[in-house]
Amino acid sequence: MEKDPFLSKTPPILVAETCIMTLTVISYILPKKDHLVPIFQEALAQNIDLIIAREPLPANASSADIAGNVILRARFSLLLGYYADMLFQNHAEAFEKTMNFLFESVGYEHQSHEQVITLQSIDTLCTVVSDSDLAPRLSPMLPQIIKILNKLTPTISYPAYFEFLGEFVKFYAEQLKDSIQEILYHVVARILSE
Repeated sequence: MEKDPFLSKTPPILVAETCIMTLTVISYILPKKDHLVPIFQEALAQNIDLIIAREPLPANASSADIAGNVILRARFSLLLGYYADMLFQNHAEAFEKTMNFLFESVGYEHQSHEQVITLQSIDTLCTVVSDSDLAPRLSPMLPQIIKILNKLTPTISYPAYFEFLGEFVKFYAEQLKDSIQEILYHVVARILSE
């Protein structure tokens, strides 16, 4: 396999995307394999900045480079829908960066080449926010998450976002009691602007 011409001639970003997609497909077909999590958790934690990077690509970037960058982040978002509750138990910084990526990528809606990331992240967040195993790890991030959501609510046009927002408020209702008026203000302002 080391001399496989496909791997040696394929850009690393596409190899990474293929590996993430493979993990996602395997996790869909088979029950979660706890013994595999430490292996790819370490690889993801060590490379989290490269995986979620939204750095502008050079003006001369090829369409393959642009597509590879977007596909990698969309596939990572998909993977999180299956493994977010298990990943980064011992990597608090990687967990926080990952959750920030999910919430902030919802705002990519107006970047046409990144809309696929927005849609996948909304879908993943619908799963992630109502996971009782993940709630204790997300709770300290709620003030930051609320700021992101309040910034997004006036501009997002995907109905799935508002379904997610409703589930988020229901699930974290007790913890959001001091912030609920602010969230409602942004939702009502959005309704009035339509």
